[in-house]
Amino acid sequence: MYGGQAVAEILYGKVNPSAKLTITIPRSVGQLQMIYNHKPSTIFHP
Repeated sequence: MYGGQAVAEILYGKVNPSAKLTITIPRSVGQLQMIYNHKPSTIFHP
């Protein structure tokens, strides 16, 4: 119903559709954080 108005506002620069996510999604496994020297816990955490 308001699709045309929304497109017009984008085209005329009234709004800025940045479309940014609140989280970061890694592109590859190499971008994941690695934890070294981590000893396994004996306590079970569900």
